[in-house]
Amino acid sequence: MRPSTTSSHRGPLRARIRAMVPTPLRRVSQLLRGHEIERRADFWDLGERLIMGRYSYGLPHIRHWPEQPPLPVVRVGNFSSISEQVTFFLGSEHPVDRVSTFGFRLVFDQPGAFEDGFPHSRGDIVIGNDVWIGYGARVLSGVTVGDGAVIGGGAVVSKDVRPYAIVVGNPAREVRRRHSDEQIEALLEIRWWDWPDERIVEAIPLLSSSRIDEFIALHRPGQPPAG
Repeated sequence: MRPSTTSSHRGPLRARIRAMVPTPLRRVSQLLRGHEIERRADFWDLGERLIMGRYSYGLPHIRHWPEQPPLPVVRVGNFSSISEQVTFFLGSEHPVDRVSTFGFRLVFDQPGAFEDGFPHSRGDIVIGNDVWIGYGARVLSGVTVGDGAVIGGGAVVSKDVRPYAIVVGNPAREVRRRHSDEQIEALLEIRWWDWPDERIVEAIPLLSSSRIDEFIALHRPGQPPAG
């Protein structure tokens, strides 16, 4: 009997994901089996430029320059997934509204170097909760990616992304939203990513399903109890 190709790839794939996530996230299987809950910090700080929320994972490249304060940062919400070879550009942008895009004061060591808006940053990059960023995507400074959004592999994101939007391409463009407007409104009210671990573990069967309306009916604030 031929070995299962899918099974043969599960081991290496799982090992790669485990290497990308913070240690507390590796207890998920223990949570499922023994319902033992380990309290963890609300975020983990990968140096001064990348702050990850609860259970979010990934090892993105951070490109930043110059070093003068205030230093822009990447802030990632809870339960977001960042694939390999993702790059966040926090700076190094050249102004395009001038006679030249070249950094003359910097190169010729002239007064005003680093103070004339070259290079410059448009500010922090903010990644919401439950966001999936595909392989090789690039996000430019000043961009906010809404909760529940999906950024396709290789996309170049230079503008804000709506909650639960799926964007692809260069420049990134929205192709559709993951759910209906009504469902998105409800999910943004529920904010399951802020729940305590115990409640999330109990909700995993629905969180991991496509039964969106059932999940909303059960958990939307002010919703009358079922039955």
